[in-house]
Amino acid sequence: MNIALTLPDYLSDGQAQAIVDLTGRLEFLPLSCLFCRGDEARVISPGRVIPDDFIYLPIKGALDCKVDGEHRLIKPGEFMMVPAGRPHGVTMADGVDYYEVFALHMHLYDETRHRFLLRLGASFGSVSDLDTWIASLSACTCLMGRNPEQGGVYMKKVVESLLIEQILRGRALEALPEQTDQRIVRLLAQIKRKPAEDWSVPHMAESCHLSVSRFRQLFTAITGAAPQKYVQRVRLSLARSMLATMPAMTVEQVADEVGIDDAHHFHAIYKSMFGETPRRSTFRQPE
Repeated sequence: MNIALTLPDYLSDGQAQAIVDLTGRLEFLPLSCLFCRGDEARVISPGRVIPDDFIYLPIKGALDCKVDGEHRLIKPGEFMMVPAGRPHGVTMADGVDYYEVFALHMHLYDETRHRFLLRLGASFGSVSDLDTWIASLSACTCLMGRNPEQGGVYMKKVVESLLIEQILRGRALEALPEQTDQRIVRLLAQIKRKPAEDWSVPHMAESCHLSVSRFRQLFTAITGAAPQKYVQRVRLSLARSMLATMPAMTVEQVADEVGIDDAHHFHAIYKSMFGETPRRSTFRQPE
């Protein structure tokens, strides 16, 4: 006989809210999931800074990792997380002459579009079952190579699962500011859904039922960016993800899709934000 039982609620309020944030409010823009191997002592140049969020999980060999002031030796079953813009570097550990690693590149934002990995605090973590994660990451890498758009959907699930596992194992997630204005949060969601709309400051202020001056003040306090600068960042981040996952679209079509109809201007601001011109080869899977 099967009997339905009530399971004691072992989730803390913080864990429950963190899972809600991850599964319902996390903005995920996939770029690439790569499998790499090598035998050179220097794996990643010291002090490297990239414009994307980055997760690095070795499956063979130990790696000596530095992220800002943090320094840790990671081995198979452990990983490094690096938010965009944070200096990092990796070398093979002493006595190691070969490594294999999965490298995931993406953009991860919370509902106010701050870098989500920053809310996880420390840059290092571990997984509970390495074999399962190798299978998941291998599938992710293969799918991204075969069909980047569908592979990106699966990559989101893989990254969410990895982060949820950290939360269930006791990792704390920094809370959002208490003074978040829901009118602004709703507007941010609309900009994300429809980036190509004409998001002028007066239009955004009117949609929030605020004066222009009050809107600018609240918007900047919540997002850390002026309204037009924020819209530009949303458009460029989405464009970067589309270049990686939608190979049928040209660079010009991607620019038009996100609401930037001047190709020269798109190239200029893309390079200013990401340090390179918009092109698909940046995200090409290795042969």
